[in-house]
Amino acid sequence: MKIALCGFEGVGKSFLTEEFHKKDFFKVKESARFLINLKNSGWLDKNNLSMSAFISNLKSLETTYDNNIENAIFDRSILDDFVYLNIYGNQKIELKTFQKIVDNFKEKHNCDYIYDKIILLKHSKDANHIKKNVLTDKERIYGKDVDQYKEVSHAWEKKFLKSSKKIKGLTKELKVIESYPDNVDLIKSILG
Repeated sequence: MKIALCGFEGVGKSFLTEEFHKKDFFKVKESARFLINLKNSGWLDKNNLSMSAFISNLKSLETTYDNNIENAIFDRSILDDFVYLNIYGNQKIELKTFQKIVDNFKEKHNCDYIYDKIILLKHSKDANHIKKNVLTDKERIYGKDVDQYKEVSHAWEKKFLKSSKKIKGLTKELKVIESYPDNVDLIKSILG
């Protein structure tokens, strides 16, 4: 089973990826975290970060298929990258182009869907959790206060859901669930 954990920053994707890895899932880390460090070294132009993340995540997806990895947990999907590119990046991918990428991937790997499940983890509404755990993280770049974080993450989720309805063959199942601390049994929610 190929499961992609999606959502705005700070919803617990990386933590959950590690938890699934403990349950014998092959772990595919979010490429943007690695790329952000390269950007600070001067190697990667900030404007190309989202496109580089998209290409890197697509390559990781290829690797799981090429190596016949059955159970994989992805920290982000290629749809996350598409949404980031179209909201924040100066390099947009047209919906038609993205659909072509999905179709080509499915044809190459002879599959009906790229992911078995895409899980959209909704941002927490708990102001204390956001303040203590999300906004204090130095890697978080969207949102300086709780209200701004909630507003920006809500807009991102809305764009994600709208885009997901237009893309055919990306996932067999799209599930939207609340993240921690609003939902303390996330793994059960994802697998159930």
